[in-house]
This record gives sequence, structure tokens and C-alpha cells, in this order.
Amino acid sequence: MDREVSLEIAQEQSSIEGILTKEEKKQLKKEAIKELQKTENQDGEKPLIKVELTKEEKVSIFFDRIDFLSLDDDGKERVAVDVKTQAVGDNLYWIEVVLSAVIATLGLLQNSVAVIIGAMLITPLLRPINGVAFSIANGGTKFYFKALKVLFYSILVSMFIGYVVSLIAGVASENQEILSRTSPNIMDFFIAIFSAVIAVLSLRYSRLWESIAGVAMAASLMPPLAVIGIQLAEMNYSLVIGAFLLFFTNLISIIMVGTFFFWLYGFSPHIEKRQKFMIHIVIGVATMIILILFPLYHSFTLKQEENLVIRQLQMIQKEIGKDIDGFEMTDIVVKEIQAQKISINTTVRIPEGYDVSWLIQTIQEKLETWKHIELDVDIIRGYSIDF
Repeated sequence: MDREVSLEIAQEQSSIEGILTKEEKKQLKKEAIKELQKTENQDGEKPLIKVELTKEEKVSIFFDRIDFLSLDDDGKERVAVDVKTQAVGDNLYWIEVVLSAVIATLGLLQNSVAVIIGAMLITPLLRPINGVAFSIANGGTKFYFKALKVLFYSILVSMFIGYVVSLIAGVASENQEILSRTSPNIMDFFIAIFSAVIAVLSLRYSRLWESIAGVAMAASLMPPLAVIGIQLAEMNYSLVIGAFLLFFTNLISIIMVGTFFFWLYGFSPHIEKRQKFMIHIVIGVATMIILILFPLYHSFTLKQEENLVIRQLQMIQKEIGKDIDGFEMTDIVVKEIQAQKISINTTVRIPEGYDVSWLIQTIQEKLETWKHIELDVDIIRGYSIDF
């Protein structure tokens, strides 16, 4: 189409302006702009007419480029029905919450990865979370509070079950699986983001339901709540805060990603009151994300220092192992790390006859970065028997 035809489209838009709806006017203007942008003169130079786009039009063009995600009316209705049906806290849902919380708590107390994964595969909490994200994108205040209520009570029930099961079991509550869920960092935030993308895309593309199990394991929701209950039973409030930060990071990330993708699917509020509600919630979610990024980044830097300490201890093990046959240092855990203080737990296998105080002094000299070093060493003596 040449330039005259393109201009005719723009003129046609002006002549029938009074009978077109607002959306039809926008669409007609888009077509005219596209044709003007594609038009070149015979010398292959840029168009003589430069089209200035408003900010709103630039945003609109961007979303047109990712239009493959948008749903038709039937698709929107199907997704809306699925989300609203799954977010309802019926009897089966609460059975799933209880069973998932019990399995997660027992798995954590036993330090069993396989059992914890089994609890995460049930993944009931994703449903009300998707409901919250959907209602934010759609501006539905009534369904928002309904889904939020189900989510809130699910969190309370999960923590309570973790608390009760921990009291009944009476098992030592600080093992590797529990401690790993009390110190989230910035990496956990990105894991939750990318996991949430798959979770929300599964509502659009049914074949991605096969991946929902992986999402449940990556975006850990139930285990941190079980850890909170366990640590409340032990009155270990510092670990409670860490586990809650991990859960809240996963929660807020899934809500943020879910809201964005529901917008891409074509859901948006059309009533001014709903639009204001959506804007307020989005601002609140964005603020919370910014606030949690600070402790997550701080935790990430501490994790890097912890890894450095573990590597140094592994080097110490290799050096001592060259001189002492049968020496081994295992189960290295950095319990606390600060600017001037570090606390380490480890298990050492050493033959009979060697002075343990010499070993501790060697470790302290190698870790000279910290002025105060607390070592909790479990000694396993080795004996040689001649036949």
C-alpha cells in the first residue's frame, strides 16, 4: 500500500470519528501508523513523514508484539472458571493442606529430601495464590478477598500442624533440611520468579501441566511454613523469621508474576473503581518486593562468605590429610557468620594419639579473617588393629 492509501486510512478515521468506538479508533490509528512506518521512497530512504507515537501507543505496540499470549473470549472464560473453582477452599482442598503439612513436617524432622518432595508435589497453596493474582489483574475485589481469606487460613493451618507434629514427635529440630529453609537469599527470589512463570503459563497451555510438579518443588511453599511451626515449638524465633522470609519471597513473587501474565492473557479491569483497586494493590506488592530484596541480598553476601569458609576448611582437610593417614573432616555447617564472629559445626575423624587441640588451633589460624571463632567439633577416633 502506497503513501496515498495510508493517508486515506487516516482521513477515513477522521471522517467517521463520530460513529466509531474508542477501541475501534485506536485500532484504525494503529493500522495507519503501521503503513506509514513501512512506507519508503524509491531510493530506500526513511519515510518522509515521521510518525510521533504517544507513550500509550508505544505501550500498546509492545503488547501487540506479545499478542500470542492473549486469549479469546472462550479461553478467558475457561481460565477464569478454572482459577475460581480451584481457589475455593472446599473439603478436599483442606484435606490436601493438612496432609501436605503433616508430610512436610515429618520429612523435615527426619531430614529426608524424598519425603519433603512428596509434600511439595501436593501443592495446594498454588491455587488460592493464583486466585489472588487473577483478582488483582481483573480488579475483582470480592473474589480477591475470598481467595486471600482461603490463603490466609491455609497458612495458619499449615504452621499450626507443623507446631503440633513437632511437639508430638519431639525430634531434634536443627538439621540440614530445616536450616536450608531459614536463610533465603536473592537466588531464591529468582527461582520463585521463573517457577511462577511456568505455573501461570500452565493455565494458558494445558500441556504445561506436566511441568507443574517441578514448579511445586522449585517454588517451595509448604516446607517453609512447616519449618515455622517446628521452630515455634522450639521457641527459636530467629529461624522462624528466616523461614517466613523464604515463604513470603515465594508468595509475593508468584503473585507478581501471576498478575503480569493474567494481564497478558487479556484480563483487565474495565470499571474505574476496579482500576483504582488494582493500582493500589500493585503498588503495595511492588513496595513489598523492594523491601524484601534488601535482606535477601544481605543473606546472599553471607552465603558467599559461608561458601568461602567451607572451601577453606576443605583445603585444611586436604593439607592435614597428607600428613595424617585416616584424617577426615565431614558435615561442615556454618551456623552463624558475622563481621567479626563465626560459628562452625563439623565432624572430624582422626586416629588415636593425635592432639585435638592442635587441630582446633590450626583451623583458627587458617580462618584468621574472623577475630572470634567458635568451633563445635565432634571427634571420632580411629583405631588400627593388627592381626
